[in-house]
Amino acid sequence: MSGKPAVWDIVTRIWHWLMVLAIPAMWFTAENGYLSIHITIGTVLVGFLIFRVSWGIWGSTTARFTHFVKGPKALLGYMGTLSQSPYKPHFGHNPMGGLSVIAILLALLVQLGTGLVAEDTDGLYSGPLSSYVDYDTAHKAAEIHELAFNALLALIVLHILAVAFYLVIKKTNLIRPMVTGKMMSEPAETEKAELKKPGLIALLVSLALAGGVVTWLFL
Repeated sequence: MSGKPAVWDIVTRIWHWLMVLAIPAMWFTAENGYLSIHITIGTVLVGFLIFRVSWGIWGSTTARFTHFVKGPKALLGYMGTLSQSPYKPHFGHNPMGGLSVIAILLALLVQLGTGLVAEDTDGLYSGPLSSYVDYDTAHKAAEIHELAFNALLALIVLHILAVAFYLVIKKTNLIRPMVTGKMMSEPAETEKAELKKPGLIALLVSLALAGGVVTWLFL
């Protein structure tokens, strides 16, 4: 095989970079007291999360959970190959990267889930579903919400450090493919590098699910 194969579809790439913007915005608005904007961003992010989960089920090849969620054996096997030279990148997420994606999505799920029912100490700002829980639950959710963000932040920092490791140590740029959609070099010979994209219906269903939930939360 020759050339640089397509590895990330445009939908996955747009989602990724929107998250890069949205999470710092979520932090900034919370830290500076713009809580109404913070709640709005958080509500939209619920839609982002729903979209990514659905896209992970029926989206393009490398976006699917079945493509990058691996067991302990595959993870340990991959770690054993890191010392080999030259390094051959995986087609999509490698087993460690896949584990990182799942961890970040789970942390985001806890962060957003608690935010939906959380209420601040003054009772001035509350999540769109806070009326469905009692006072104590809403305040406990607010505490977990803050802790979950710290966990999410730690995972993001680890993700960035991993990208830096591959760039500096393994001479593999993982950022450019998420911009261009193309791999920088050919993947490992044992991998089938073929990006299969879903049809328009899959995209519309994912958007409808995400948009429907967000609209319900706003209403």
